[in-house]
Amino acid sequence: MTVGVAQRVEELADRDEGYTPENSVPFRNLIPLSEVIGGTICEKVESKKVWEEYYKLTNSFGNEFEVVLNADEKELKKITSEKIAENIIRNRHQKIPFKPGYDGVYGVPIFEEKDMEKYNEESAKIKTRVEQKGLNEFW
Repeated sequence: MTVGVAQRVEELADRDEGYTPENSVPFRNLIPLSEVIGGTICEKVESKKVWEEYYKLTNSFGNEFEVVLNADEKELKKITSEKIAENIIRNRHQKIPFKPGYDGVYGVPIFEEKDMEKYNEESAKIKTRVEQKGLNEFW
């Protein structure tokens, strides 16, 4: 007998909302280090500046996960700029907002306050647009 999706959903439906198994590892949502650096210094991820900074950090701390998850803030500020260090810490605590993606366009992290203000203004403009008239409104 082949077990279908509907049957599997019914098997799992007895669990409470938000259920996690005892031995599950907590989920972390992180932005890659190269994107944090690029977004902070306003350079493309492929640029030489971004990768020089990336290798400086990973060579100092061992690997990208060590930099993003465990590196001490004071140590980061000794090795890299204060803005990059702050954004690494914000990334660690999931405090970097995103401009959402749509229809195959990826979402974009917002690193600067001015970019966040610009995004909020754009969102407000979209919300204030006049809705399209229905067919019954033309008579």
